Amino acid sequence: MTMKECRFCNGTDLKVWTGKYYRCNDCLYICTVPAPSTEEIDAHYANYHEQNHQASETKNKARAISYIQEIDWIKRQTNRPLKGPVFDYGASGGYFLDALVEHGGINTDVAFGDDLSPGARETLAQKGYRLPIESAEKGEMQLVVLRGVLEHVLDFRTLLKELTSLVADDGYFFITATPDSSSTLANVYREKWVQHHYPSHFQHFSSALVDQLFAELGFTLADHVDLYKESVYRSDSDDSNWLAVIQHDKPGQKHAYWGSMMTRLYKRF
Repeated sequence: MTMKECRFCNGTDLKVWTGKYYRCNDCLYICTVPAPSTEEIDAHYANYHEQNHQASETKNKARAISYIQEIDWIKRQTNRPLKGPVFDYGASGGYFLDALVEHGGINTDVAFGDDLSPGARETLAQKGYRLPIESAEKGEMQLVVLRGVLEHVLDFRTLLKELTSLVADDGYFFITATPDSSSTLANVYREKWVQHHYPSHFQHFSSALVDQLFAELGFTLADHVDLYKESVYRSDSDDSNWLAVIQHDKPGQKHAYWGSMMTRLYKRF
């Protein structure tokens, strides 16, 4: 089965990028062929919260450190104290919202989120965060968060249209922990890039494509950063692994590195 048109730009010049991932030579969007079906996505996320997102305590602790790093960066870039209401889509069990409350100073009564996984929605409801996206007030959110989500979503344009409609005139849209297909490792390692996880990461966007998606909805880039320098995922072996691939033509090892994940903050124009 082949993908006749690019899911991003409708172009038809598609070539194998690696394995089952194809890249559009017109816009450089990358997607598996075929893309997962809606039924496959629903089945995958039926128990995702319990069996994947919360399965590793080590990963949970690493994410908790990243949350603080990300919140501190938002505070610096907006040059103001964080204020609600806030809305986190793909919020899992509300762990970034927890950090926004505990470290960011957001009141719990203005911290909201939603998720596709039933287990995550149940946890969000127990914490008092659960707000279905269709029930959220348009133009009311001071901050909308999309953390490690865009690469999971089949109808990404519809989702972004819904979420950006929630942002207040003086609010921000924060996207982070999202693989950047224009990064060095993505393009050199290809099949060894750590961000391939079908069917969850069935597609990859460059930062330029994400900027384009937001521009289509009237949002411009307020700032961006590579958080790798202080990342908990950074390892002393990253550089040696990278040099081994380039200098000695050894198989790439899966590891974090500069530019692999995008962190971007948008505002209405």
